[in-house]
Amino acid sequence: MFSRGRFTRLPRDRDDALEFVPIGQRVISPDKSRSRAPSHAPVRLTGEKIDNTHIESSFDESTNHFDTLEAVDANGAAGTSNSANPGWNSRGNPSSRSEQHNHMVDGGHSSIQGLQADSQQLRSENYNLKVEVATLKQFLKQTPAETQDLVSQNASLKQQLIKTQDDLDSLRKQSASTPPRVAQQKTELESLKRLTCANTDSTIPQDVLDKVEFLQNENQALLRKLEGVSAVSDQNRGQFETENNDLKLELHRLKARLADVPSDAASQLARLRDTNATLHEEKRAISADLQQAEKEADSLRNTARNLQLLTEQKQAEIDRLDRIADESESSKSRTLKEAEAKLARAEHDINDLKLRLKHTEGDLAQSREEKTSESQRVQRKLDALSKELKEKDRDEYNLRAQVRSLMDERNKAFNNQSTLQHYQNQIDALQAKEKTLVNENSHLKQEMARLQDEVYSQNVDSSRVSKLKQENNDLLNRLDFYEKEYALTQDAMEAMEAELEALKADQKRSETHRHTLETELESVRTKLRRTELSESRKYNESAYMELEDKHRRREEADHRRMTAQVDSLTTQVRDLEKQLDLAKREQDIMPRISPYNPVQESRFKNDLQTKDFELQEKQRDYLKLQNVLKDKEDLIDALEERIRKLNKDLRTDFSTEDRYRENLQKLKLDHDSEVLAIRMERDRLANELKHYKNRLETIMEEDDTHTQSGANSVTIALLEAQLEELRRKNHDLLADIDRLKSSKFETTTREAEEYRTKIRELRFALNDAQQEKSELETAKDSLESDLSLARSEKSRFETKNRTLSQELTKNARNSTRLANKIQELQAQIASLQKNSEDIFRTQKSNLQLQNQVDQLGARLANANLSTQTPPTLEIAKTRLKENELKYLRAKLFELQTQYMDLSLINSFMVSSIRNSSQSCKDDLVKMARCGIYPDYSLLGHNNKKITLKVLATFVLGMVRIKRRTEKAKVREGKLVQLRSEIERDRITLMVEK
Repeated sequence: MFSRGRFTRLPRDRDDALEFVPIGQRVISPDKSRSRAPSHAPVRLTGEKIDNTHIESSFDESTNHFDTLEAVDANGAAGTSNSANPGWNSRGNPSSRSEQHNHMVDGGHSSIQGLQADSQQLRSENYNLKVEVATLKQFLKQTPAETQDLVSQNASLKQQLIKTQDDLDSLRKQSASTPPRVAQQKTELESLKRLTCANTDSTIPQDVLDKVEFLQNENQALLRKLEGVSAVSDQNRGQFETENNDLKLELHRLKARLADVPSDAASQLARLRDTNATLHEEKRAISADLQQAEKEADSLRNTARNLQLLTEQKQAEIDRLDRIADESESSKSRTLKEAEAKLARAEHDINDLKLRLKHTEGDLAQSREEKTSESQRVQRKLDALSKELKEKDRDEYNLRAQVRSLMDERNKAFNNQSTLQHYQNQIDALQAKEKTLVNENSHLKQEMARLQDEVYSQNVDSSRVSKLKQENNDLLNRLDFYEKEYALTQDAMEAMEAELEALKADQKRSETHRHTLETELESVRTKLRRTELSESRKYNESAYMELEDKHRRREEADHRRMTAQVDSLTTQVRDLEKQLDLAKREQDIMPRISPYNPVQESRFKNDLQTKDFELQEKQRDYLKLQNVLKDKEDLIDALEERIRKLNKDLRTDFSTEDRYRENLQKLKLDHDSEVLAIRMERDRLANELKHYKNRLETIMEEDDTHTQSGANSVTIALLEAQLEELRRKNHDLLADIDRLKSSKFETTTREAEEYRTKIRELRFALNDAQQEKSELETAKDSLESDLSLARSEKSRFETKNRTLSQELTKNARNSTRLANKIQELQAQIASLQKNSEDIFRTQKSNLQLQNQVDQLGARLANANLSTQTPPTLEIAKTRLKENELKYLRAKLFELQTQYMDLSLINSFMVSSIRNSSQSCKDDLVKMARCGIYPDYSLLGHNNKKITLKVLATFVLGMVRIKRRTEKAKVREGKLVQLRSEIERDRITLMVEK
């Protein structure tokens, strides 16, 4: 874009000013044009190179601008014609002194007009440069780092091109000074130039010179600003190269993780789906069984409640009978019989109720066993699901650790001193390379002798360029093939990821259902415990604890089984990912862009060790939490054990109270039996007394009716004595009966009071035990509620963990895609840069060849001046040089066109990368502010409708490509024809020599 042009009629210290020249055109100063002015017709071909568009337009009927760039006016950058040279006439011969004097006199006004035209041109260029600088500054504020990188690269290439042109000019001067005649003519031209400048300096206005100098200074200031902007772009490029390296590293890690996908993941997913369906069916059946069991438990509760009410009624009746026995002793015999009968009936009813209760308990135990088996089966499934949940927790922890490591590595990458030192070393290397190039320019003097041979080796160079084109086409075809293979592989991976997402969703639903079942099971357990405690205080809860132990064991077995399945599935996934990575490495034959960096490797190893330490610390925290949870469960078990012990003591107290009640009833029965025996003895004695009285009355009547002797009076006396004896015995017996009755009653009353005192004490102890039991149950319920809250919190964290894992998987997948795309585009950019370097080297060699052609033309002109060669040989040489010049300019035009096409493709690819990367970053930032992340795999791809503008642009592009192809074919045919003419002329010259 910028070249170091020479302004005419300016002092020598201003020769290094910069001038704006469009790419693809050259500026030839008037001095150089005058110094190389031809003296004969064959030398005119060296002067024709001033206007490059002449050869291009006449060679392939093309315009003076390239297809990929806008038309550029080259008239302002061209030099003056040969007629402006004051040292030569119109025929190319040296003019006489008078002619030179007249020319200098007449050329003063023309030189002022030329300076004014140059100043006007400089003004316009200065204004254009200002506009361009302002536009570039605005553009650099809005464009990303990729475009800035391209701008800096373009500026560096242009600066190198300027330096190369300057070196070529200096070499051209040095090579032109080697022939003595050329040096002599050059000194003459310099003297004439000084004379011309001395004669015309007086006619140039000072304000024009000041304006030109001011514009040059302003131009240089603008160029310095552009260099500052280029330095900023270089700095941004370094930062984005660091980020690119981090993305490559992350891509490598994600590929390593991708190597864990199993080959039979689809079959395993199908098996897991079938297993989930079976689990759902079993869970529904278990829910129905639990509802049925709950109904049966309600019926059993009602039965137990009725039995308890009957027992309480009987106990109340027994107490009422005791109070009746204590209140009235007179009606004791009658009430005792009734009480015994009622007691017998009550005992019979109690025995019946006990039998019924035993039958009910047997049914309840049977139903409990059935529900225990069902609960064990459910518990095994719950254990399996909880084990799978723990495995997911570990996976989530590993993924989060990897995410944290990646984020730390990315944060460290921007402040990494080693990376900065690396780029500083690269800058130093580039500076050293620049110095080396300067030194190499000094050695070009020694290579001038070989330029003649290199002119004849252009055929080899053309074949090399064609080979490079063929290799480029082969690489593009190979790149298309790899892109298709990668697209197929990516589709397969996306399908597999979709299946994995579906499996995770099913697992999530299963876990949710499992949590629901656990909640229902806990509620059922609580109800059963409370029902058992309320319906009977006599039964131990060991069966229920055994049921829970069996459930826990089954859950653990199912958990282990599911963990083994998950481990096998993870192993298969890893094997599949390893196979996929191996296949990609086998297909990846392109060279890697990023070099091996041991510093980064060591840093990454240290970061990996740090992350391993953090992982171990998190595992220790997790074990601590598990120990705390285990301690709480042990506390709950201890409380339940204490409750069972209190229930046992309570049942023991109840058995003691029943035993005391039985002893009291036994004593009461003994007392009643003794009272009955005494009463029977009294009745017997009363009957005997009555018998004796009747007998006595009979005897007395017989005595009254029949007077008997003294023997009868003795008999009567004996009978009366017996009667008195019987009365005395009867009185003694009554006294004994009363005494025994009173002593027995006192003993029974005292024992009854003792029993009542003991019963009251036992009831107080029972009330205390029940109160303590209720307190323990309350504490147990609170602990169970805390445990349920902890479980719900754990489930919430697990759900959040799964959500984060899914989001991490999606982000990792998107990062993998972007990294792959960036790597592919970087490979393309590297290949394009390589091609551009080859083209630049070719252009450099072409410029050297063109310089050599100029030198040969000058030599030929000198040879024509010194020696008169035959006209035919001179015409052949002239035609040969013209054909060679046309051929070289045509090749240069073709290479410049290809270079600009590659530059356009490069800018398009970089802009595509920038737009895609920026859009992804914007989406992530927007979604992160809302607390969610985009699910690219589930989003619908709504393709936009093609607009008329896009279609028209596409059609115009195709038309341009078609025209370019047709012109290339025509140009190729002309090049072949021109090449044959060159070979024919060479053969002719060799034969004539």
